[in-house]
Amino acid sequence: MSNITDQYINKEDLGKNLYRKKTYYTLCIEQDVLAKNQDEADNLFSDNGGINHDKINKDLTDANNGVETYMVDANYTDSAKTEYVAKVVYDDYDGLENAIENGDVELDTYALENDIITADGKVVDKEESPLDDLHEALNPLGRYILNEEKKPIQSELDFKNADVNNPDFEKYAGRYGKSVKEWKDKGDK
Repeated sequence: MSNITDQYINKEDLGKNLYRKKTYYTLCIEQDVLAKNQDEADNLFSDNGGINHDKINKDLTDANNGVETYMVDANYTDSAKTEYVAKVVYDDYDGLENAIENGDVELDTYALENDIITADGKVVDKEESPLDDLHEALNPLGRYILNEEKKPIQSELDFKNADVNNPDFEKYAGRYGKSVKEWKDKGDK
């Protein structure tokens, strides 16, 4: 007897034919991981996720009434893009202070991927500066501009084409000992 099948054959099988059929199944594995960002998540999935090929064996199949499994295999074909699902945040059901003290957390599907958790446990937009509240308190009427918001004037041409009512004209013109009118007219230092 050759080793071409796991079928047991005996005298009663004389004259029967051995048939083999390959059946392809689509197996979908959906896994979750906690990570700081999508790149870290992709690395964790790649290194620690996927399918355990040791478990892909004959035990996976249904073999009854004379059907025996000859081979089982699994091959990678494709994967979808890693998607953001939720952010771990403090569970403020019993108050944020208690959640911080007790370490109570939950998954928040409404929080955005780029949101950050502040030192006081609040979820805020990453684009929102932590100094925004301080800036608002020190400048309630919005008369002053933070340095980070200023756009520097690039060249003398900007001065010539810019609005003469711009307060920067006085600052820069005075620095070079000229009046705004002289600066605007001549444009030189």
